[in-house]
Amino acid sequence: MSLPGSQFFQLVAHRSREIERANSAPEGSVELTVQYGAQPKLGVAIRTATHLALLEAWDQDRCLDATVLENSTNKSTALFSGPCQTDQEADDRISALCQVLQLRVAFR
Repeated sequence: MSLPGSQFFQLVAHRSREIERANSAPEGSVELTVQYGAQPKLGVAIRTATHLALLEAWDQDRCLDATVLENSTNKSTALFSGPCQTDQEADDRISALCQVLQLRVAFR
């Protein structure tokens, strides 16, 4: 997938692909989409056997949001939202999302 030139989008997309490679299973998937509008938005849907997570990134202000839906209860939780000051903060947020989803991840 060709992404807008944003380094932040590239980071989030790369981490999402690493999650997919490390956790490939028949009941799981990672889907990336880019929506163009007033502000381009990168959307990442992460499906596991027990959860659906939506990770959204906006180039402006380097915002990164995550919402997690528990399949058995249909309860959704906003895990984090707002701007990331550094790439490390974005990595930390994505790692926290992986912990909630009980996914293995070791970013390179």
